[in-house]
Amino acid sequence: MSTVATTVPVRQRSKGRGYFWAGIGVCLFGIALCVAQYSLSQLIVPWYVAALATLGVLLLLWSVIQRASVVRVVVLALPAALAAFQWYFLVSLARPPSYDGRLPNDDGRLPNYDGPARGGEKIPAFRSTLADGRPFTEKDLQQGTPSVLVFFRGRWSGVCMTELGQLEAEYREFEKRKARVVVASLEGHETAKVTQAAFPHLVVVADTDRNLAEALDVIHRQSAPNGGDTAAPTTIVVDGGGTVWWTFRPQHIFGRPSPAQVLVALDSSFMVSLAGLPAYDGPARAGEKIPAFRSTLADGRPFTQNDLQQGTPTVLVFFRGRW
Repeated sequence: MSTVATTVPVRQRSKGRGYFWAGIGVCLFGIALCVAQYSLSQLIVPWYVAALATLGVLLLLWSVIQRASVVRVVVLALPAALAAFQWYFLVSLARPPSYDGRLPNDDGRLPNYDGPARGGEKIPAFRSTLADGRPFTEKDLQQGTPSVLVFFRGRWSGVCMTELGQLEAEYREFEKRKARVVVASLEGHETAKVTQAAFPHLVVVADTDRNLAEALDVIHRQSAPNGGDTAAPTTIVVDGGGTVWWTFRPQHIFGRPSPAQVLVALDSSFMVSLAGLPAYDGPARAGEKIPAFRSTLADGRPFTQNDLQQGTPTVLVFFRGRW
């Protein structure tokens, strides 16, 4: 009796399957990193998402080349669209700001601040309302307590809520300096109450009538998701007498000063106040170019504004003298 040997056919693994799953994994990893970053209240530009999405697209493209299928082509199209949007966002974010007095651009850039809240100037008169219904005017900024006045776009903005969360987390540092953080938006009282409950150590202003925002010239027109106006992200440090010491306006709607920067501004205002120096009111303001000048280095070489435009960030410190 003879036996017939049979062989089991070897199942061929689909070509490019490893690249296919690796591409999906790389794209999802970038998104997961971004979610983790914002959950940790880290407000930096997530450039790595675009880079990882691009790497994922290349891996998916190679899997399609290895073996084309409808599923692979469809899956490739989604990360490709995501990567294109992310690169567009990063390129627009990197553009220098410009403002010509017309309505703001739709790419997120903010106009340079040119309102009345300038170093050494008194906060102008205004009348607004706190979240609990009590009035809030310029007199409340002249009661001896230094204040950090923060304008934010609204509760719908994740970046703004992250910013308020960071300030709330540092409330003990502000208390040590006997300072308070006042945050204001154009939202109504009911929304302001929700914000106040979420951030109990901040003072929330419901500037529904826009009196405060208009007095300080921080209205950002047609910038809300529904086409309405918002308060442009702006941070103003005011001493206990109602005098402005520091004003910060980011170049982009996603930019914000860190709590550490705000605390340094507070500390600097205290030191300047103790020294009896006037608040700075010169041309070196956030978003402005350093004006033309010509000076000399210690070794005799010339030093001009062009030396500050060579791509290297510079900290320019003026001191009184070796004496």
